[in-house]
Amino acid sequence: MLADRTVQYNVAVDSMTNSANYQYGAFPDRVYIIRHGQVAYEGGKGPFKYSLQEARTSLQDNIGQQKN
Repeated sequence: MLADRTVQYNVAVDSMTNSANYQYGAFPDRVYIIRHGQVAYEGGKGPFKYSLQEARTSLQDNIGQQKN
């Protein structure tokens, strides 16, 4: 994915020590949107307790805020 230079956003990958999982409870699945170092959206534990539509709306709202 990183080789595809059309990616216009930062990509975060957990370390081998699993620190992001411990910090954000990313197991089994979690969707987070981070804006200016703050959690702008936190989905429920997945894959069944978060809404991709909510995440999409949050991303669209945050992208719209960047243009202002």
